[in-house]
Amino acid sequence: MDNDCQKESEPKSSKQRSKEYRERKKGYLKQLETRIERLECEIIDLRSQNERLIKEVEMSKEEKKEMNLEEKLKFHEDYLHNSVLKELRHHPENIRFTMISQHTISVSEYSDLRINFIKELFRKILENMNSLSVKASYACMKNLSKREVNATVSGKRRYKFINKKVKHAKDYLFDYKFSDDAVKYFCKEDHPVKIICRKVKKLNQQLIKLRNKIINTFYMLRSCQEEGQSMLNYTKEDIAKFGLLVQKLKSTKFLSPHYLWDIPKKDHEKECYDSGELTE
Repeated sequence: MDNDCQKESEPKSSKQRSKEYRERKKGYLKQLETRIERLECEIIDLRSQNERLIKEVEMSKEEKKEMNLEEKLKFHEDYLHNSVLKELRHHPENIRFTMISQHTISVSEYSDLRINFIKELFRKILENMNSLSVKASYACMKNLSKREVNATVSGKRRYKFINKKVKHAKDYLFDYKFSDDAVKYFCKEDHPVKIICRKVKKLNQQLIKLRNKIINTFYMLRSCQEEGQSMLNYTKEDIAKFGLLVQKLKSTKFLSPHYLWDIPKKDHEKECYDSGELTE
């Protein structure tokens, strides 16, 4: 036993040390070769993936040029849920929190895209509240005085404004030289167009106040960036599961305005709406 201990304690010869070094070096080189082969395969895969993504980006840029704001918003939301969160479920190591946060903010309530879309929707409502003929008639009635009408009917009005800069739509009205009865009717206070447009004018002003209140609220949310901060409270696994939950709820009644905001449904048998009702 003492001999065995003595053998173990004896220093190794240079030949033995050289042999062990060569074996370690050989093992290390083999590991490096294996690692290099794996990295080369990854590089090939990443290059092909990069080329595919570049083509997709170029195609999406061309497609996005043709898109309206609603289509762009849907495109970004689909990309978030169908691409980013899908990749997060299968390859979480490829997705960073900053990437998730950026895509989430891009479709949030305070994103430029959504705010511009809301502006466009309100503008379309204002532009389509009345027919073109009613808007043209009311434009001519504005700033139209009885004195001007009487002067036109009596033939005393001179059309000096024709060669001057037009300030009001009524100038075009006189230019077309309507009949006396038509001009008198334009000036009547109980003209149906005036009655309609006075009511619509108040509604439009209220609508604009509501629009500005919505947009200002979203600007306030942007300054707080609440959604970006809340992302820190979740793990990648939580976010991936939430993406599945969103897809599950997407086609259900639980995301309808009636369920979310407690808006009563309108009875289809009634023609008029009660306050706060919405058609299903």
